[in-house]
Amino acid sequence: MVVTVSMAIRVIRVIVVIMVIRHILVIRVIVVIMVIIAIRVITVIMVIMVIIAIGVITVINVIMVFTVNMAISVITAITVIMAIRVILVIRVIFSDITVWSL
Repeated sequence: MVVTVSMAIRVIRVIVVIMVIRHILVIRVIVVIMVIIAIRVITVIMVIMVIIAIGVITVINVIMVFTVNMAISVITAITVIMAIRVILVIRVIFSDITVWSL
């Protein structure tokens, strides 16, 4: 009677230990799977963010090129206008000189 009770307690202990180990293993597997999924999601998000950043940088570069080209064209237009004005002023001065010399 005493032997069977102690044997039953041992068997129950072994079963409990096996159940606990099984739960720990299942939890570990779930944690590993969740970590792998999280790493994949993070890498996908990082790739998407890098692609978006590259797109934004290229758009900014295109805008900068357009603004630089516009600025250069405006500066050249202003210089051409100023040169035409200077030429006209010189012409007027020379015409006045020729008129006064007569």
